[in-house]
Amino acid sequence: MTQMVRMTEKSKATIRLATRGSKLALTQTQRVADAITRVRPDLEVELVTVTTAPDVHLDRPVTEFGNKGAFVFDLEDAIREGKADAAVHSMKDVPGDIPEDMAIVAVAERVDPRDALVSRTGKSLENLPPGAHIGTSSVRRAGQLLRLRPDLNIRSMRGNVDSRLRRLREGGFDGIIVAAAGMERLGISMDISENFSPEKMVPAAGQGMLCVEAPVDSKFSQLWSAIDIADESICAAAERAFIRVLGADCHSAAGCLCTLKGDRVVINGMVCSPDGKRFEAVEVSGKREEAEKLAEQAAEDILKRGGEEILRAPAQ
Repeated sequence: MTQMVRMTEKSKATIRLATRGSKLALTQTQRVADAITRVRPDLEVELVTVTTAPDVHLDRPVTEFGNKGAFVFDLEDAIREGKADAAVHSMKDVPGDIPEDMAIVAVAERVDPRDALVSRTGKSLENLPPGAHIGTSSVRRAGQLLRLRPDLNIRSMRGNVDSRLRRLREGGFDGIIVAAAGMERLGISMDISENFSPEKMVPAAGQGMLCVEAPVDSKFSQLWSAIDIADESICAAAERAFIRVLGADCHSAAGCLCTLKGDRVVINGMVCSPDGKRFEAVEVSGKREEAEKLAEQAAEDILKRGGEEILRAPAQ
């Protein structure tokens, strides 16, 4: 199901951006729309709201809708059906391999890439009671949490940020894990109890990034180049390369963070088992122009240390 929201005057040329319908998704897509109008004030932007299958069936695991790109497929179809010119995604939701007729044409923004704890009492992870109940549907987050606190009870929790915060307030959970970026974009970072450093919890590849996906023959190619942020694109390519070489996806217990420091780059990557008992991490650094190659080498190093077996470990 799609719904169009007209953003500016009808007299202007139009570009249509497909987006999921949550408050966060609409907020994120509006940020990309704003970036577009800053460089092309002659363009009108329409947000085309697309309801994805995982958003409808919150009682079912995301993996039931395909191992990769469950939140992306329906937006791609909206483009193919002529309902939208491009789609805006959270980069962490985009699989390493995308269809041949589509391309990631811009990385428009990155904010705080860290994972964050929102606890009912405001306590940090260390200070939560023994056996605390933590809500997350991410095996990457679950495995790293259990590595830090093996006593925790990890319970599946799906839904948008608003619904997860509501369930936390209603009780039954001592805390939930969210992306700090989503909290920041919604203007509710003050509700975060603890931001996890990458040393404690390696984020998902692309976490905090907004990207634009469009057909490879998009007529707006010059526009995409204008809103693309070169440094963020370097990091996106590196982090996605790490996941791709591992053979992992957004549902795997694998994470990667690329950090640029002047003309240098640092790549941190990890894989872990869902119970946190097996964990392999890697850190490499080098020239920024070699970021993607370094990330591939980091992934190959982890595979040599049993990474593939760890990724195949069944959830408990």
